[in-house]
Amino acid sequence: MATEKNSKKEETSKSNTIKVTARWIDEMQNSGKAVIESFLARGIPPTPGYWIGRCLDVIEPIGRRINKEKMKIAEDFALLDDQGKKLKGKQGGVQVDPKKYQEFMEALDPIFDAVEDLGFNPISIDLEELEEKNVMPAPGEWKMVIPLLKDLVQ
Repeated sequence: MATEKNSKKEETSKSNTIKVTARWIDEMQNSGKAVIESFLARGIPPTPGYWIGRCLDVIEPIGRRINKEKMKIAEDFALLDDQGKKLKGKQGGVQVDPKKYQEFMEALDPIFDAVEDLGFNPISIDLEELEEKNVMPAPGEWKMVIPLLKDLVQ
C-alpha cells in the first residue's frame, strides 16, 4: 500500500516538472544561455536565480548530446569540395551544403521535437519584486525564461 502511494506521489510530482523541447535546449546552447546569464547577473531574487541557474546546469550535458547528434546528421548534408571531400566547419563538424540546408533542418526535427524533463518544479517569480528591483526581463530574456516558470505572481 505504501509503495503504491509513493509511486503515485512520484508520478504526480514528475508530471509537474519543467519539460522543454530539445529545440529550446539547442537555442539555449547557441544564444539563450548568455541571455539568461545576463538576466541573472542583474540581481534577480536569490531563490528563482538559483533554480534558473540549476536548470542551465542540467541542460548543458543534454545540449552537448544534441550537438553530437546534429554533427552526425550534418555529415549526410555536407558541402563537398572539388575533389568530393567534405568541407570542415568552424566548430569541428562539416559545413552543410546551402542547397541541402532545408533538408538538413527537417532531418533534425525528430531530435528537436523530443521533450526533456528537467526534473525541477516550475519556478515562481514575483513580478512586483522584479519591478521594485528594476530587473524586469527584456523581451528576448522572457522568451528563454518562460518555459522554466510557474505562474507569474503579481
